[in-house]
Amino acid sequence: MKDRKIIALGNFDGVHIGHRKILHSASSYADSLGLRSFVWTFSEVLRKGWFLTERDVKNELICQCGIGRILYEEFDNVRDLSPYEFVVHILKKELRADAVFCGENYSFGKNGAGTAEELEKICSEQGIDVFVVPLERIDGEVVSSTAIRGMLSDGDVKRAGLFLGYDYKLRAVVESGKRIGREIGFPTINQRIGRNMAFLRHGVYQTRTLFDGGVYKSVTNLGVRPTVGGDYESVETHILDCDIDLYGRFVDVEFLDFVRDEIKFDGLDDLKKQIQKDIEVRRTERVRS
Repeated sequence: MKDRKIIALGNFDGVHIGHRKILHSASSYADSLGLRSFVWTFSEVLRKGWFLTERDVKNELICQCGIGRILYEEFDNVRDLSPYEFVVHILKKELRADAVFCGENYSFGKNGAGTAEELEKICSEQGIDVFVVPLERIDGEVVSSTAIRGMLSDGDVKRAGLFLGYDYKLRAVVESGKRIGREIGFPTINQRIGRNMAFLRHGVYQTRTLFDGGVYKSVTNLGVRPTVGGDYESVETHILDCDIDLYGRFVDVEFLDFVRDEIKFDGLDDLKKQIQKDIEVRRTERVRS
């Protein structure tokens, strides 16, 4: 009994609502049998530079769905296995899977040659149950990580949030900046963009900042700061009615709505006036606080 496992298969990049349907199904089924549920996934996302969630955020989201343990595998260890070899060597012999859950667009084996239908066939021969979970759709559009990436590149964080099932977030350490925001009366926390943010449209966003159990309204500029001669991508967040030293700490910034594109102003006075306008929009706009 202790070796039996219920396994959810997939990359789960972003852990969007379609992924959550798979994860909840696997978790509920495992609970009904008194077994533990697992996720088997890759250590790296297979589309270089285009992942939606950092490892720790991904782990949290998966565990929120009731999954007992996450098993990470290096892609190079299995990339040359045929679909049959993957089922026999990984699912049956290594994982000792009792049942597996996947989405209907799941692919596996060398070059992703295996389909969900083939997984059902091979697993049946090996005594492993397979549950294929239908795709989720919103307004007729399939919920997928690819679709969400497109929304983020357009700055459409509101629609991306619908597909994700939560507000898209950045979790990064707060770094010391040039303190220009403080000089003009709008102190900011500064975070360096990781690879997961590389495709998010540059501009100003209405955001929510979380730390120490508190939730604070904020305004965030994501980009290269052209007015002050920025030379790298960064995230600068002004937290409304709060000025606290967060240097060296990991802070979550959740993106609620796109306000405007990042532009270069003639000088700091013009920048200051625009920041004040952006803050007033955030203070009065009826978005999720």
